[in-house]
Amino acid sequence: MDDSSEQVDKMKEELEKIRVAAGGDGQKPDADAASKAWETARGAFNEYVKIANKGMTLQVRDLDPIPEDTSQYVVTSRPINTYSQAGQATQRFQYCDAKGCVK
Repeated sequence: MDDSSEQVDKMKEELEKIRVAAGGDGQKPDADAASKAWETARGAFNEYVKIANKGMTLQVRDLDPIPEDTSQYVVTSRPINTYSQAGQATQRFQYCDAKGCVK
């Protein structure tokens, strides 16, 4: 199992702890447990972001981690040129090889 798969599993475990602490299992919500679970989940997510950023190409901007102080969190906008827009552009062209052409 690679680092990113391990981090995904860790994030899932931590998110499940948040769900349970928030009363998602039918029990009374526990604010202290939810807060602690959030901190560990945030750490797991940020570690995943570090791993993901190592594999980014120059054409893709690095992902931002979740800051400790949520008042410093900055909402980012969607880039003007997204993968879906790039995909729409490439659908207009054909790829041809010895077997024929594909649109």
